[in-house]
Amino acid sequence: MNVWSRSLARLSPFISRLAPSSHENASTTDRQDLTEEEIRLLIQFMSEIGAAMNGAGDATTFIRRSLQRIARAYGLRHVEVFVVPTLLLLRYGNDRSTFVDLSSRIPTDLRLDQIAALYDLVDDAEATRPPPVEGIVRLRAILRQPARFRAPARILALMLITGGIVLLLRPSWEEIALSLGLAFVVGAIKEGGSRWPALWPLVPAVAGLVVGSIALLAIEHGLDCRPLQVLIPPLTIFLPGAALTVSMIELANGDIVAGGSRLAYGATRLFLLVFGLIVAASWTGIPSSTSPNLIELTPLVPLVGLVAFSAGVFLHFSAPRGSFGWLLLVIAAAWIGQQIGSIVLGAYPGGFVGGATMIVVASLIQERPGAPPLIVSFTPAFWLLVPGAIGLEGLTQIVGQSPESGIDEVVAMFITMIAIALGVVFGLVISGSRRSLEPSEGVPTDH
Repeated sequence: MNVWSRSLARLSPFISRLAPSSHENASTTDRQDLTEEEIRLLIQFMSEIGAAMNGAGDATTFIRRSLQRIARAYGLRHVEVFVVPTLLLLRYGNDRSTFVDLSSRIPTDLRLDQIAALYDLVDDAEATRPPPVEGIVRLRAILRQPARFRAPARILALMLITGGIVLLLRPSWEEIALSLGLAFVVGAIKEGGSRWPALWPLVPAVAGLVVGSIALLAIEHGLDCRPLQVLIPPLTIFLPGAALTVSMIELANGDIVAGGSRLAYGATRLFLLVFGLIVAASWTGIPSSTSPNLIELTPLVPLVGLVAFSAGVFLHFSAPRGSFGWLLLVIAAAWIGQQIGSIVLGAYPGGFVGGATMIVVASLIQERPGAPPLIVSFTPAFWLLVPGAIGLEGLTQIVGQSPESGIDEVVAMFITMIAIALGVVFGLVISGSRRSLEPSEGVPTDH
């Protein structure tokens, strides 16, 4: 028995529960002019497109509803969808036959240009209903699409991302210089790790170890920098802020398996990163606190930081052509919303306001000609809201000089995640987005 047969055997209880009862008459609602081969290809197309959406990091709640909308567009109303971050199961049955498609091959590390092309295909599948074979060919071409920028450009882009974040934290000139150097090291480690997939899970720990050792040794030998100000920005690329926030959305919607597994993944990735920092700190010791001369804070400094961050995201993740201005708009809206919310309402409500503002702006621009899909324009903004960065800072302090403060920061990370997740949900609702959390067909609602 091969692996697919064994997987289907394990899932047979689930499939049997999804089977229609004898009194259900699917023929009264489903299209009758589709042949079995056409239905099989359509189910395969939906399975592959759902797996790609999974790889893009979309919430399983939204994936399920998108696939159900596609099915209804093609005239199939009795498609059942089961999706978790590493598995997707589709089942369709009518009075003639039953079709089941199981997909565990989830694409990983999709770039922003691939995600944009993917969601254009999703929109086309709902609106124009291309032939399933054409959709499958188009989807596979998207997943094979090579990156527009080579490794040196991606490393330079990571330095821009780091520089942008540093400028938003009001640094000193020494902190800017050291952070940029550390970003080059992180970029080299990341590019090297991407060539050996078996070693990729270790890359966050290795990056934390190497960057932590270099930074702490430099500070110990007289460089006037604050450790966390130079450690967090270059390592932001590894922070699971989006994954942690999406997990909170899934848990809030009752997708316990998906949300719990994604939350565990995000926590594990964060602990791997911190493990490297812990080892580095144990080797070099924790330097004493310093008070460097900070650069003068003017309105130009945050603006330069936002532009540099957006340019780095555009290059490093191969954002779609013509999307830079839209990315900058959403990223700036998220940051400004969080800053205003923090000043007026406090730190945690500031995360809520930032998340809501980000989604509303991204929803408004996605209908403009040439604008990227919502998921492309708001995903990079998660790194500025940075729920994971609070956790990194807190876990670092636990093994440093302030364990009590570290525990407080870890608690703050989870509260911030909840605030941002609620802001995202609220933004989806008030923006009227199709991705908002309306009840799925067949799900009862309270009256």
